[in-house]
Amino acid sequence: VQRCFLMPGCTETLDWLRERGVKMAVATSNSQEVAKHILESRGIRHYFSTVVGRRPELRMKPYPDQILRCLEKIGVSPRNSIVVGDSARDVRAAKAANMFVIAIPAHFTKREVLEEAGADMILESMEELPEILSGLMQPKG
Repeated sequence: VQRCFLMPGCTETLDWLRERGVKMAVATSNSQEVAKHILESRGIRHYFSTVVGRRPELRMKPYPDQILRCLEKIGVSPRNSIVVGDSARDVRAAKAANMFVIAIPAHFTKREVLEEAGADMILESMEELPEILSGLMQPKG
């Protein structure tokens, strides 16, 4: 828990998403209890409609089970969703669910690994996300 830090721009990006009515959920390899504790201790739990942690009935990433359970709980289809992740497992799980995935490397992740995993976009920081999502959320016409 002590090693978990928010990326620069995280809270501002979450505010931006919430202001636009974007439904958000967390799929994590941590246990349900640890995940909720981390989110609460960092002051961001309230942004997420649901948190799906490690559970015996769900296969772990790179399988899509956790992500699909999140989508089921918030009532959103994979084709109308975007996964934002920081690891190759996140990217592979999202691609296994046929989802668009934006990767933002954390201090432990190399860009090349995210590219090889199949990320649709790789950003340098969380602070870039609102601009990118603005473009992706524009109605096609």
